[in-house]
Amino acid sequence: MTAIHHTVSASADPGGPMSEALARNWWIVLLRGAAAMLFGVIALFLPVLTLASLVLVFAVYMLADGVLAIVSAAKAARQGERWGLFILEGLVDLLAGAASLVVPGRRSSSSWCWPPPGAWSPAS
Repeated sequence: MTAIHHTVSASADPGGPMSEALARNWWIVLLRGAAAMLFGVIALFLPVLTLASLVLVFAVYMLADGVLAIVSAAKAARQGERWGLFILEGLVDLLAGAASLVVPGRRSSSSWCWPPPGAWSPAS
């Protein structure tokens, strides 16, 4: 118990090796902060482009998740396990990803957007 406590308190030490590394590379921390602020300003002034980018990221994620779900179904079927819901999930994910790619402008600029992209996350 003492060794664990010592390790935890040593990692939280303000003058530890992590602080020294950050002090030596302060310019990297500054560069990361400046880049984050630049991306935030771009997102603020170009909301349509930002939303279109997020829709594209969502579409690629759903396509990859759909393929991986179908691969998981194939592996489960080979092992004699249940695989039906994996196939269903994979197909729904592929449809959602394809719909987001095929109609990105309509998906990203409309207020009706059904189903909402976030609705697929808990399902997958």
